[in-house]
Amino acid sequence: MRVGLLVFDDVEEMDFVGHLEVFGVASTLTKQVEVTTLSKNGEPIRCGHGLRVQPDHSFSTCPPNRPFNCPRRQRSTRAGDA
Repeated sequence: MRVGLLVFDDVEEMDFVGHLEVFGVASTLTKQVEVTTLSKNGEPIRCGHGLRVQPDHSFSTCPPNRPFNCPRRQRSTRAGDA
């Protein structure tokens, strides 16, 4: 099973990192889960609190995923912007 985690600028870290952790453990235990990250264009993103992430795929290069996690967008203050 391939799991896709959507990331985008200002995403709240906990909205995708928690899922990454859970599916990563499932992958380690079962060897049947592949976790990938994706963004609209595949370019690096900066999360709401400053974490930088290099996605594995863009929308156009992403292989089929199931399930798919789409975090909610929240207003946040970027680290260093306050």
